[in-house]
Amino acid sequence: MAESIGPRREFLGWDRPALVSAADRLTERFGRDFSEVTLVVPTRRAGRRLETLLLLREPVLARPRTVTPGGLADLLVQTAGPARVGGKVADELTAGLAWVSVLRDVAPEALARVLPEVPDEPDFGGWWALARRVQQLREQLAAGRKTLEDAVEGAGAQDPRWAVLASLEGAYHATLAERRQVDLHAAREAALRGGTRLDGSVILTAVADLTPLHRAVVRCAGDAVSMVFAPAEKSEAFADDGCLVDTAWEHQGLPISEDTLGVVERRGDQPCAVVTALQDLAAGRRETEVSVGVGEEGLGPAVVRAIEGAGGGARSAVGQTLLETGPCTLLAALARYAESRRFDALAALLRHPDVELFLESELAGEDGRGREDWLTLLDRFLSESLRRQTTPDWLNDERVPSAMREVFAAVESLLPPPDERRPLPAWSGPWLAVLERAYVVRSFDETIAGEAASWRALQRVASCLDEQALLAASRDDVPTVTAAQAIRLTLSRLAGEAVPDPSTRGGVEVMGLLDLALDDAPVSVVTSLNEGHVPAAIGRDAGGLLPGSLRVKLGLPEARRRLARDTYLLNAVVASRESVKLLAARRDDEGNPLQPSRVLLLSDDAVYTARRLKWFFEDGPSGVAGDTATEAASAFGIPRPKPTDFGQAPDKPSVSLPVTAFRDYLACPYRFYLKHILRLLRPSDDAVEMDALVFGTLVHAALADFATSADAPRDSTDANRVAGFFSDALLSQARRRFGESPRAAVRVQLAFAEERLRVFAPLQAHWTRQGWEVRQAEHQLKTFVRRARGTALITGQLDRVDHHPELGWRIIDFKTGDTHKTPKDTHFKRADGVQTWADLQLPLYRDLFQGSAQFADVSADVSLGHVVLPRKPSEVGWHALDLPDSEWEQALAERDRVIDGVLSQDFRPSFDLPTWDDGLTEVCADGWPGRAANIRLGGFGGD
Repeated sequence: MAESIGPRREFLGWDRPALVSAADRLTERFGRDFSEVTLVVPTRRAGRRLETLLLLREPVLARPRTVTPGGLADLLVQTAGPARVGGKVADELTAGLAWVSVLRDVAPEALARVLPEVPDEPDFGGWWALARRVQQLREQLAAGRKTLEDAVEGAGAQDPRWAVLASLEGAYHATLAERRQVDLHAAREAALRGGTRLDGSVILTAVADLTPLHRAVVRCAGDAVSMVFAPAEKSEAFADDGCLVDTAWEHQGLPISEDTLGVVERRGDQPCAVVTALQDLAAGRRETEVSVGVGEEGLGPAVVRAIEGAGGGARSAVGQTLLETGPCTLLAALARYAESRRFDALAALLRHPDVELFLESELAGEDGRGREDWLTLLDRFLSESLRRQTTPDWLNDERVPSAMREVFAAVESLLPPPDERRPLPAWSGPWLAVLERAYVVRSFDETIAGEAASWRALQRVASCLDEQALLAASRDDVPTVTAAQAIRLTLSRLAGEAVPDPSTRGGVEVMGLLDLALDDAPVSVVTSLNEGHVPAAIGRDAGGLLPGSLRVKLGLPEARRRLARDTYLLNAVVASRESVKLLAARRDDEGNPLQPSRVLLLSDDAVYTARRLKWFFEDGPSGVAGDTATEAASAFGIPRPKPTDFGQAPDKPSVSLPVTAFRDYLACPYRFYLKHILRLLRPSDDAVEMDALVFGTLVHAALADFATSADAPRDSTDANRVAGFFSDALLSQARRRFGESPRAAVRVQLAFAEERLRVFAPLQAHWTRQGWEVRQAEHQLKTFVRRARGTALITGQLDRVDHHPELGWRIIDFKTGDTHKTPKDTHFKRADGVQTWADLQLPLYRDLFQGSAQFADVSADVSLGHVVLPRKPSEVGWHALDLPDSEWEQALAERDRVIDGVLSQDFRPSFDLPTWDDGLTEVCADGWPGRAANIRLGGFGGD
């Protein structure tokens, strides 16, 4: 039966939102009965919104069937039935396994000429990924109603790889035919060739971009209408079925004024710029009257966080992908650890929130013992040992605390047998048991975005595992795999699936450009208007088999088509909004230059294009304004410190402060609160080499051995002998910490440490000749300071104390940082020409030392300073901190001020950002444009 001519066109105009106009037209035509109506919409969100708008007009007797173009193609296959399309349509699991079987039968050398990577025979995950690539390639061809054979003809002799792939397609169809099944793409073509008709009315609603396959499916409808979202005067820009005519949009400029455009310096500045634009455009409007379009898909979550950080509500129209949910990331983390047995994989697993809840339930004993600080224990062990894998003997290490042994046993109990290989169906039961055990204590509230997605993910994973369990283990194409390979296959089947944020969440909706064009909010901000995002680059296929020239020859979607589509969408957004802001970035996050979207430059007028280029490269602001928060619109984005009980218990100080904590308070009281009150620490579970702390600790340990070991040459004036002892002590400490075979990176670092100590040895020998004697090393001291609000216990550890019979006492603080800094460099800072204290370490050491009963004969003239052991050998040396008495007194006054601030809970954030990375950037909103205003509005006071 011949295909019908196609749908009739009706133009909706674009001075109103598309779906609002469409709902009015549909209600006029069908009234309350949509039982014989199929609505075709570009996206699922558009379908949900259109049905809602229909229900808001008047209650319907029968709802319409709402599908995307792909759903309409599947409906055609269902209408045709198995007899007319050649059998039951194979699901994606069956089709994927058939391709794995076919690919494995090909000689590796032949396959290597076609595809970029050929997996090893046991690597089922690699074969499955390869099969998915071939399936995606066939899907791209099928959208243009082409096969691998058509690609052979199109590519000709220029690319003989297609002939190899085409020969495999026959074997693939034969494999499915043995099971009386048929490929989905073949079934669609069979339904089309067989003259299958779609009953009832098919209404395309603002569907302007259809593939050749979908256009053919639409022509199978006896009664079809394409409602075009554009004015009738644009009729020449649309084909008879309502699809875009590419050439009509090649020079279509955007009718906007210059103040509609905005540019930021870097990609990462765009979320903050969105907030600024919303505050300018949407003042006094409800959040439901505002929407945000994101041209770059990965930027959506950052935009949502930025809006929420400014005190607004936001929700993602796309929602959370299933692979990002707790259950799926947990399964992926379990698979990674089961396969690698690496400590970084174990640490990542322990950091998973769902594992934390499982362990809290699993390890809470009858004695009421709660959660141990497992991550801190593991981080400390890893930073000390730098172990890579959980070898069978690692629990025998004396540094492993008992709590860590319990945690490890609980995690191991979650894993299926990691080294065993079973037929794929046999792994469904064990993995279902893992999920049941991990989530038996959880309940999910589907009105909360993350929990709704997690619950959906659990359902989908369980469904996929049930499907895999039904496979006959005796089938030729059913693989024998490990537990990790089995669950990775399951997870790969969920790629691309997402759960929209619940509508009850409310707030500004953040969505892609296609959804934005159909949104009915009167105010919109569009970001990421850079080349490569708008228009989006055509995805690369496996092996680069589909270059642009071949796409054109085969009639597949290519760059020209994508440009036309995005040009149309942006014109529709601008035309249907009361106000709009378009944003682009000059550079990516690494500082590389970006190009403005071609959509912004299209025009027959060269002056127009030049003016837009000048705007992008010269006229726009160089960055985002720094203070966008307002008292009415912004909530305090930086978490406020909670009141802390500093009440003084009998015989106990109110607060205990190491001397090193004073630097943190002087830099930023709020960061001090996070680090020393809440004890937030940067995780360090994937170290492959010594960090600065471990490196310094190791060097300090070798220097302490020199001061305390009975066989140390402390009285020697021979620099070589001293250097030899340092080398032996360092090696001994390294063996104790890292074992006999440390990592290569650690061995390199040990060589650097040995070099620094070797350069220090002549100075040590010189001091011995002068008469200096080593008296103490790593010496602990403490003192109590009583203030009106309570008592502070000040503690410190002196790296070394030396004595000279004539010159007295000297306190040495060893510094192993890479750069050379004198005590004055570290203890003072200058702002606006005024010198202030930045660190009180040495003054506090002096006070502790002079107040110690152990050193009762200490005079007031104690010398203090740093022995710096930096990267450059020429900079190794001793630097004293010489200050007048008045400045020592000022240091103690500053000490008292800090203590009073802590006891009075004055933890206001500093307006200045730290000069070092402390791992608290996100918590402290560093770089957020409204940070200063948020600090003022947070109840901290200050200017």
